[in-house]
Amino acid sequence: MARIVIAVALAVVLIGGIGWFSRTPGPGLTYPESSQVARSVSPAQTTRTLRSAKNELEDRQPATAAPPRRLMARQDFLELVAGDRVALRSSGGPGGFEKHIVTIDSVGNASGNRLITGLVEGGGGFIATLGPTSLNIFLQSEKGALRYAGTDFKGELSRLQVANLANDIRLPRRVQERRLDTSIDTPVAQDATQ
Repeated sequence: MARIVIAVALAVVLIGGIGWFSRTPGPGLTYPESSQVARSVSPAQTTRTLRSAKNELEDRQPATAAPPRRLMARQDFLELVAGDRVALRSSGGPGGFEKHIVTIDSVGNASGNRLITGLVEGGGGFIATLGPTSLNIFLQSEKGALRYAGTDFKGELSRLQVANLANDIRLPRRVQERRLDTSIDTPVAQDATQ
């Protein structure tokens, strides 16, 4: 009995396989190499069609981005939204000024202050904080660190200067007392080592 069931199953599979592989394409299925249109097109026509398609694709390239708008006043920072491209300038470039293009990454409000962050083209970061009356800007680029702090922004950042903190030291009280007893010509560094 089992042999008969297996033989019938194999026969059904064999007949189904032959029927599956021998069927012809229906009206909805066309194979490009067997169609009448493919046989009637010459290789030269195919090449021209491919060239025109390539030219069409080249014509559809995305347009260049709009030029960044220049920030000139505190009010300009209040109008920024994420995705804006802005330009800031700093003194000290070859022509007198350097231009820095920033893409705004995020704009947030917290505790009455507005925090704006962005990315500088060419590498670097940008942070601006707007208080009720003040504006603080920090921009780090490959050309250096720039800043602005104040209330009357005129569109220009200045370079951060290295602070000389060599004499910016609070001496212990006993050294201060000894210093009063020494002459004016004695440097502070020698006083501290005595």
